[in-house]
Amino acid sequence: MEDLYVDQSYQGQGIADLLIGECARYTREHGALCLTWQTSVKHHRAQAVYDRCGAMKSDRWLNYTLSL
Repeated sequence: MEDLYVDQSYQGQGIADLLIGECARYTREHGALCLTWQTSVKHHRAQAVYDRCGAMKSDRWLNYTLSL
């Protein structure tokens, strides 16, 4: 999943939960075994949404950034 965003004026209404649920339904129907995404370690509000949806934090992947 890439760039899930709910406009600020609509946040707090459960829309993110619905969008994640629909993404999960769609990917499951098309044979996917999982849905993955990432968020900033500082984005606590997004993490709360993902935790509420039952997503598990990965202990298998690390993100790397090379500053140029």
